[in-house]
Amino acid sequence: MMQKNGQKRSWTASLILLALVFTFLPLSSKAATSLDELDLTIVFPHPSELVFEPLQFTPVEAERIELENGIVLYLLEDHELPIVEARAFIRAGADYDPFDKVGLASLTVHVMRTGGTQRMSGDELDERLEFLAASASASGFSTLSQHLEEVLAVFADILVHPTFENEKLELARQRTLEAIRRENDQPTQIAFREFIKRVAEGHPSGWFPSKETIQNITREDLIRFHERFYHPNNLILAVAGDFQREELIEKNILEIVPNLKETGRYDKYLDVIKSGKPFSSEDVIYNRQDGSLSSHLSVRAFKVGDDLGLIFTNITERKKAEAQIKQIKERLERLTDNADEAIFSVGARGRYITYANPTAERLFGYSKAEWISDPHLGAKIILPDFVERQKEIIEEIYKNKKPIKNAVLGWKAKDGHEVIMEYTIIPIIDKNGQVVYFESIGRDITDRKKKEDKLLLHSEIMTNMSEGVYLIRLEDLIIVYANPRFEEMFGYEHGELIGKYVVIVNATTDKTPEETKDEIVGILKETGEWHGEVKNIKKDGTPFWCYANVSLFNHPEYGTVIVSVHTDITKRKEAVEAL
Repeated sequence: MMQKNGQKRSWTASLILLALVFTFLPLSSKAATSLDELDLTIVFPHPSELVFEPLQFTPVEAERIELENGIVLYLLEDHELPIVEARAFIRAGADYDPFDKVGLASLTVHVMRTGGTQRMSGDELDERLEFLAASASASGFSTLSQHLEEVLAVFADILVHPTFENEKLELARQRTLEAIRRENDQPTQIAFREFIKRVAEGHPSGWFPSKETIQNITREDLIRFHERFYHPNNLILAVAGDFQREELIEKNILEIVPNLKETGRYDKYLDVIKSGKPFSSEDVIYNRQDGSLSSHLSVRAFKVGDDLGLIFTNITERKKAEAQIKQIKERLERLTDNADEAIFSVGARGRYITYANPTAERLFGYSKAEWISDPHLGAKIILPDFVERQKEIIEEIYKNKKPIKNAVLGWKAKDGHEVIMEYTIIPIIDKNGQVVYFESIGRDITDRKKKEDKLLLHSEIMTNMSEGVYLIRLEDLIIVYANPRFEEMFGYEHGELIGKYVVIVNATTDKTPEETKDEIVGILKETGEWHGEVKNIKKDGTPFWCYANVSLFNHPEYGTVIVSVHTDITKRKEAVEAL
């Protein structure tokens, strides 16, 4: 097949050549009788003798307008097709890349478009522009004239309010890294790159992005680069196509924001022009597609010559942060206001109270206003026995900068009664590592403290009693305490009886130790007490007689316990029996 095609091309070329031959055959009155007699000389005119029609070219004359904010516009109306094209030229580029972040300018302009704006995400921009059959980026836009207003707004939003979504930045970074990797696939690319590096050595033109420089670039770098270069007096915008000049630069503000009068700002803007006094406010922008809140803007209006100037500052992130702080604050207030513990915020060195929750007001009788207005109130009402301990706690907080738990302090309430509190104290540290204040969370342990003190007194008494005393938990009849005298009477080492079953100290009589236990416990449950003689047994098996006073007691640690006080009556009993 290839041979046939080659033959066909050969025949075609021969026919063309033959046609040229006959075209340039010299005319003569006498016809040639053979090809050998033909004059086949082809004569072409010298280039200097060639004559062409004059080139008709009229350069377009675009209108140049310099706006007061510094933007330079080039406008060229052309109504032949219903299309408007625009190109933006920003005085920024790779020459402004830092040496360790080459590629920053390119990534910035790319992610300005793909990374979305304050009004729409990058994906929403894609969807909307596709619907409008338009394109827009930081370099310009293209649209049907009927959509000019909306696309122009999108273009302005890309230039002024890019958000540089992290996800889109990472996507652009990976694509750039892949492109860098592929640069070494072609020898010509390597040669060109190395040639430029030599020619432009020491100049940014000779710098090329690398894996390291692209990896160095952060979202904050893009934001700073945008803030540095993307402003009105650094922009040239050329617009051509089917538009009216007035649509771009002479539109009334009410045509752009139809509800401006309803908001009340239209009259205020007029007053700015008349009086020259600036005016500031905040504005909320909603998504055009679903009506959801898109962004917050701070608006500053001021007079520029005879006109109105407006500066819009994006405060969306600040508003989000404020909203989050408000939510956290409200949540903390709900927790502290409804907590059963007293919560205080205490200033430097414990000298003054900056916050007291409702429980603190109830426990001490002082209102929040009284706590805050009197910086010395805490020092006035602390009980004398706790003054030194309070000083130690404050010194420890500022020295170790760590929370303190189970700190006990006593206070005199407004009505005069004593309040004992157990605190967890948490220092709040600033960025310099210094304690700026601390939070104290305290619970009322007054009743528990009184019971503990009473138990301590009882324990001291029992320890020093001449009688033997032991406690048995009623629930399971396990011995939980025995005083030294009881241990001595029964021949046990200190603590050896703890955890033993109660019948271990009962001797066998006409009843078993279990029966003796059941009889005494039964009477206890009915009457709450039992008194009488009981035959006991020592550890070594020696029996002896005791007189026991047994009663029930509600212990804060062990619950209901049996308190049994034993007096050794063996000698007395033997003397009586001897008589």
